[in-house]
Amino acid sequence: SSFKNDEIIICLENISDPGNVGTILRSCDWFGVKTVLLSNDCAELYNPKVLRASMGAIFNLKIFENINLIEKLGELKKANYKIYFADMNGTNYSQINYKQKSVITFCNEAFGPTKELKDVCDEAITIPKKGNIESLNVSAAAAVILSKLL
Repeated sequence: SSFKNDEIIICLENISDPGNVGTILRSCDWFGVKTVLLSNDCAELYNPKVLRASMGAIFNLKIFENINLIEKLGELKKANYKIYFADMNGTNYSQINYKQKSVITFCNEAFGPTKELKDVCDEAITIPKKGNIESLNVSAAAAVILSKLL
């Protein structure tokens, strides 16, 4: 497919909040990501809230919508991509070598990654925490992890 040469691909699994989708796309553009795959249950790309939150980033990215993510991740794995997903538990994101071909998946705000996604991924990555709050907003977590790509 047309993005096999990109070193870093970002996937969004079932991220239903349009503000989060738009904000993640904005961060992708900021940190130099070129390609983003959106699963079937993500907010619509042309939802006004997605457009507003993306601040025009959608026009700078290659975005593929309504992707069968599990199938596509399997293909990318065969193309020698390392497949990561952000989760509450996992390897510290800062210890990952993003210089190799990598896919990073961010998942549904409430339910996290599906079992199918976990099964196809190579490794869970996480952002260590110090405080007491239970979780970071998915778009905030994405920005932190994407900053490591620089």
